[in-house]
Amino acid sequence: MEEGRCRREIFRMELKEVINARHSIREFEGKPVPKEALIELINQASKAPSAKNEQPWKFYVICSKKVRDSLAKIMSEEFNKLNNTKDEKLSSEVERVALKFYKNMGNAPNLILVFR
Repeated sequence: MEEGRCRREIFRMELKEVINARHSIREFEGKPVPKEALIELINQASKAPSAKNEQPWKFYVICSKKVRDSLAKIMSEEFNKLNNTKDEKLSSEVERVALKFYKNMGNAPNLILVFR
C-alpha cells in the first residue's frame, strides 16, 4: 500500500510541474514535424477523458502550407465577423494577437484538427 501512495505522490508532483511549466506558443520555426511524432501525439490525445469513455475524437493532420494558409484565411474572416457583430468587442491587444496568429497560423508546419 505504501508503494501505491508513493507513486501517486510522484505523479501529482510531475503533473504539477507540467501544469506550471506549460505555456502558449504562437509563432513556430516552420521545421517539419516527424511523422512518428505526429502519430505519437495523436495516440496520446486519443486517450483524453471523455463522457462515458467514448473518445469520439477524429483527428485530421494538415501538412500542406497551402491548406494551412487557406484555413487561416477562413478563420481570420470568421474571427472578424464574430468580433464585429458582438456587443462587446475584444480588447485591441487580444484582437491584434489573434489576427497576427490567423495570418498564417503562427507558421506552424503542421496542424492537428480535432473533431467530434
